[in-house]
Amino acid sequence: MENKRNNKSFFALLIGNLFSLFFFIILAELVIYVLVFFHILSVNLNFTERRSAYIQYQPTAYANAVLKPNQEIFLYESRKGLYTDSLKYKINSWGLREDKDIIKNPNLAIIMGGSYVFDIHAVDYSNHKTWVTHANNYINQNDRNLKLLNTGIPGSNLADYPGRIIHQFKFLNPQYIVFISEWNEIRQLALSQSNNYLLQRPKAITKDPVVNKVFWIDEVLYWSGLYRRIRDYYIKNKFPFLKYKGVVENIESDNFDINELIGDKAKEQLEIKLKNCINSAKLIGATPILALEDRLATHYLNKAYYDKIRLDFVGLNSVDDLIQVYKAIDEVYKKVALEENISLIDNSPLSGDETFFKDHVHTSPKGSELIGRYFGKELLKIIEKTDTSYSAQF
Repeated sequence: MENKRNNKSFFALLIGNLFSLFFFIILAELVIYVLVFFHILSVNLNFTERRSAYIQYQPTAYANAVLKPNQEIFLYESRKGLYTDSLKYKINSWGLREDKDIIKNPNLAIIMGGSYVFDIHAVDYSNHKTWVTHANNYINQNDRNLKLLNTGIPGSNLADYPGRIIHQFKFLNPQYIVFISEWNEIRQLALSQSNNYLLQRPKAITKDPVVNKVFWIDEVLYWSGLYRRIRDYYIKNKFPFLKYKGVVENIESDNFDINELIGDKAKEQLEIKLKNCINSAKLIGATPILALEDRLATHYLNKAYYDKIRLDFVGLNSVDDLIQVYKAIDEVYKKVALEENISLIDNSPLSGDETFFKDHVHTSPKGSELIGRYFGKELLKIIEKTDTSYSAQF
């Protein structure tokens, strides 16, 4: 009898302890979920703060979009908002990636391009200098008082440059203007062959939805960090390019026919755009120079690094297709340079080294430094060859 009573007490105690342990585990999980929930609510930046975390664009009468002047873009966020010591980019009053406002310089070379020229992975807080800065340093170390002006705008293409030259850069009296845009031209060539090219863009994305309230429900639930998380997930999957380029490329990429992209019609269009840029430079008294982008995609690239290449941004199905399109664009650049009797800088010898690139075309710190020095060396050769009257001014 006593043994039965002891057994019952033991099982009751065991069940009680198990119930307590189970209750404790449930309570601990609930606390974790609540903490995670409030962390989500507090960390996700609201719409006002986001304007300091993403590049802002503004429309103009002469180009698709330009960088909004006087911006400071910060990289990291915390529960209290942005870390102001994590400066990513600084945009001056001219809408250019420069620390200071532009001062007229008799020896000025303007470098025009998209995010490749802007050098989106070169962030100020980590002292990762852009390749344009490295090129400028190399030239000045070789007794040339030349200022290279980084006028890159992520997402822009050759069609935007003539308007910027005539309406903005003519006042600077540049001596040289270098045009370097290939990756962004792939997308434009593809879209121009599409029957939907002239269709208007959807109203919902005429403003960048990453940083602006564009949906009616935004006005109701904008205060909720959880809503912003879910909203960001939707936008990221529906319009993946907005995370990188804002509204300048807000047309979704379909898969395009490789034969159209390397066909005569596409090449002729690219040729016209290049000649339009060249003529615009000449009209303001500048010497035009063409340049080829270095890029990750090459036949000798290890396939393990193929996932770095964002084929979805240009609507292509394979790296081999991308290489073919690059080859066709290179040929047009070389043909136009020969016909117009202007210089061409070929950066492609630096292509295909995975340590030089963060992705398909944007450079790593190592890449920015080496490519900058290479470009500076090649530009210096052109200056010495074409302008014998040029002399150092110190």
